[in-house]
Amino acid sequence: MDGFEDARERIRENFGKLELSPSSYDTAWVAMVPSRHSLNEPCFPQCLDWIIENQREDGSWGLNPSHPLLLKDSLSSTLACLLALTKWRVGDEQIKRGFGFIETYGWAVDNKDQISPLGFEIIFSTMIKFAEKLNLNLPLNLDLVNLVNCKKDSTIKSSHYVSNKDTFIALLG
Repeated sequence: MDGFEDARERIRENFGKLELSPSSYDTAWVAMVPSRHSLNEPCFPQCLDWIIENQREDGSWGLNPSHPLLLKDSLSSTLACLLALTKWRVGDEQIKRGFGFIETYGWAVDNKDQISPLGFEIIFSTMIKFAEKLNLNLPLNLDLVNLVNCKKDSTIKSSHYVSNKDTFIALLG
């Protein structure tokens, strides 16, 4: 485990030198990493602090919730932050406000006019399943959840098909 501590220290040193714009989505995933000493404690509690301190007024986390076409990004970021807070049982007020955002803007999940982050169908559907495992009852319409799951399956199948077709064409010639 000395390698773990060395890597962790190198990461801290490197991040201390850089000026990065924090990503709420990425921060949430880092916040979910458990400590190597206890699976019941976060490895990076400062990420949870950042999440709690950086929720937007409307209950979201993300790029720019006021931009009318970036709701899917805000929904993904918000859901990831809710997962992190729920996993470590902190931020009850933030979770409640995040639910409000998801309830208000959940319609955008299936809106074709919204800009979709890369892999949105797969990632959002997977986060919904993770929320279910955490007993986090998201305020999303069940029909919408089923539709997102179908789109995930369709996206995976079409990606697999395209990959196989391209491989086949490459082999032919």
